[in-house]
Amino acid sequence: MNAKSESKHKKLPRSIRVIRELVAILLWAYIFVKLFVFDIDNYILAKYAPGTLWMLNWKSFLVLGVFATIIFFTRWKRFTSIVAYIVCYPLILVVWKVPKLLFSRRVLANWPVFVVLAPAAFDFIVSFRINCVLYILAVLSALFLSLFSSAYVVYPASVVLAIVVCSILVRSFWKSYSANMFSTLTRMVKKWRVSIEAGHFDKGKVKGSPSQSNSENATDNNVSRENATLWLLYASYSGAELTADKVLGPATNRRLDLYLLVSWIWIVVVVVFSYSFLYWGLFKVAPDSFSASGQPSWAAFLGYSVSVFTTADLSGIVPSGILARVVSHTELLCMLATGVILFFTILTAAREKYQEDIRELLDELRRTAAAVTLCFQQAYELAIDEVEMLLLSDSASLVNGLRKMRSLPALTPPEQLNGDATDDDNGQDGDEKDGSEADAESSGSE
Repeated sequence: MNAKSESKHKKLPRSIRVIRELVAILLWAYIFVKLFVFDIDNYILAKYAPGTLWMLNWKSFLVLGVFATIIFFTRWKRFTSIVAYIVCYPLILVVWKVPKLLFSRRVLANWPVFVVLAPAAFDFIVSFRINCVLYILAVLSALFLSLFSSAYVVYPASVVLAIVVCSILVRSFWKSYSANMFSTLTRMVKKWRVSIEAGHFDKGKVKGSPSQSNSENATDNNVSRENATLWLLYASYSGAELTADKVLGPATNRRLDLYLLVSWIWIVVVVVFSYSFLYWGLFKVAPDSFSASGQPSWAAFLGYSVSVFTTADLSGIVPSGILARVVSHTELLCMLATGVILFFTILTAAREKYQEDIRELLDELRRTAAAVTLCFQQAYELAIDEVEMLLLSDSASLVNGLRKMRSLPALTPPEQLNGDATDDDNGQDGDEKDGSEADAESSGSE
């Protein structure tokens, strides 16, 4: 009771935790925008409160005053814990909050969502370097087209942005025929299965086992290595069974089509926004290239880009120059390219390849589980249930946790079964002893 009361006393109230979370999010968002985007505090004060711009010159003193006020009205330990949480919030977010969210019961219950998002995460990690370079070049080109009106800046930036758009379209087309996450996992699982079938994990063949088998230390080392090998093989068996069962559902439905469709929509968004900056930069260099009522802004050219891409005459902007017509025609070509990517790769080739790779992965996982079962039977002369009972004495929670993830009932450790049996025997002996003593007393009284 004392420990519980102390933990409740040390825990911050919910209102303070909510305020701490909001302050941490807003502070780090402000730091990110301030460092990498634009001077947000100067912009907000200049637009909504121009008379308070003088505060920016004294913001360090204002921050110190706020800290002093908070320290005065709060406890020192509570204040230091809140400040440490806010300062380390990005690390807490990556190390604790995101993994906790991903492995929570609600998220794990919807396992197909992971299967749908896994290819996107795999493509992001594998292609991070080239994608990072392409999108940084796209952002810089769009920034130059927005800020400068000189032809010496606009034309090179337009060429770079056009090359980036073409590269993204080509990579999206060839991605349907390249290796994905499931084919890579299939190769890894197959390599592991071949090593098991080759006997690398058989009893007495564990790599690095001691040669002095007559000594007592060598025997203990052999036993510990064999237990570790059993744990490794049993974990492989459980993982293969679990993954096969969880992947089997998404493999037979159309959830992966959602990922493919979202990736295609992202390509369309990149093309439309890129051409809006191309049109805007061209208009700033050569205003006669487009005819429009009034002074069009970037938003107007974004609408024009959408109209060209969808072949809908909804924009009031009309290309009047040769270069403007050429750029508009290239956007029409990009629209045709995205249509090819949608119908001939994403909806056919990519989907079929994903389905085939998932089926191969499922087949390889089942082969791996069968190989582990055969290894237990031939090398250790044990069945799966016997291996579980043997490992149950070492870590019952881990074995039952793996069984629970596979929707199997929990097992009772042998020690607990023996203890219950001993208690029952002792209880029966005690009852018999009490009965004999009662008989003796009754005979003595007679």
